[in-house]
Amino acid sequence: MFFLWPTAGIFAGTHGLKYAVLASVLGLGYLSAGAVPAATIPALWLAWAFIAGIFSALSYTVYMHELSFGDGTYVARPFFFALTFGLAYLAGVRAASNTTLTRTLRKLVFALLLLQVLIAVTQMFGLEMAAAIYSADKVSPFGRLLRITGTLGNPNLFAYHVLLAITFLAAHSTSKPRAFSWLAFGFLLILMSGSRTVLILYVPVILAVVRMKARGSFSALMKMLLPMMAILLLGGYLVFMLFTEYFPYVGELVSLIGAGEILGFRAFALRTAHWINIWAELVSGSLGQWLFGAYDGRVFRGAVDNDWLYALWRHGLIGVVSTLAWYLLAVFTTSRIRCAATRKLLFVWLAVIAVFSLMFESVSGWWIPFVVMLVMGLYLGAGSGELASGTGFATKGTDKEGATSQ
Repeated sequence: MFFLWPTAGIFAGTHGLKYAVLASVLGLGYLSAGAVPAATIPALWLAWAFIAGIFSALSYTVYMHELSFGDGTYVARPFFFALTFGLAYLAGVRAASNTTLTRTLRKLVFALLLLQVLIAVTQMFGLEMAAAIYSADKVSPFGRLLRITGTLGNPNLFAYHVLLAITFLAAHSTSKPRAFSWLAFGFLLILMSGSRTVLILYVPVILAVVRMKARGSFSALMKMLLPMMAILLLGGYLVFMLFTEYFPYVGELVSLIGAGEILGFRAFALRTAHWINIWAELVSGSLGQWLFGAYDGRVFRGAVDNDWLYALWRHGLIGVVSTLAWYLLAVFTTSRIRCAATRKLLFVWLAVIAVFSLMFESVSGWWIPFVVMLVMGLYLGAGSGELASGTGFATKGTDKEGATSQ
């Protein structure tokens, strides 16, 4: 539902209902499970949601100059994430093992990635079939400049979720050549998206995944790394030197790196000017606005394109603390996951989100944390289920994570 729900076309304006429907599905999931996760970490996420939600409500009702229906849904956002994590935890407990869960998720991730590729192909060739359902506002077909968005309506979000899908398939691949193939395929898709931020991030992510697959000595790592680097260098030469006119965003990236002016993007300059204006609004605010936010929709509308500044502007220092708490709780949760490959991969994802937050609303948005919360919950639950020897859900008062640490 998260990836299939229309973003525009004949369904324009309905994409915001996605989260209301997903929340309803979450409620049905808990009713179907007939249980709540009686464990420490899901309870910590729920406590985070209550605190973040209460302070969000204070920001919107006390210090905001205008209030909209969208602001009310934003107050519910931390509860949506916490309940998603909790239901994923219950589903993970039902899994026979981490291996079984991974085998099932690989099939699902492959199916969703195939959907994105099919939509991307229609966008690449300028076909109008997908445009009737999914937003094509930021799509540009091959021949002029190339940007694809898949079902997500935004090239950066498309590239981000491709990165998650590809690295999941590569990290849990049963063979090294197959893992390399997934990483190379992901590079191609991200290149087609035109997302310079994710393209820059993809190189260290590839190195991290290759290191995960090496399992041991430096020589084993180099045997894996050198072929990958050779493929990337050859592919980079063919794309950047021979087909630059078809990838103008990437061509701009290459030219600026070559000139030593990595911060010379026009988009970055516009973002910087926007940040300065918002910061000036914050500086002139009262102590209460510093604590709870100085957001004024009449002055600035749209995205801020910086997660920390967005949190400070919308919710003040309380929002910044809430965002930092999300990272700390996510790191703590990931450290308790028993599946080693998933644990390492989630740490890589959290590092990607942290860097991504400098140019986009990541933790403060809806799209970025959703998949991470889902995967964390599933694998934490699966590890607890394994320790409980298939006994199912935790009984009231039982702390499965405590058993994990012991």
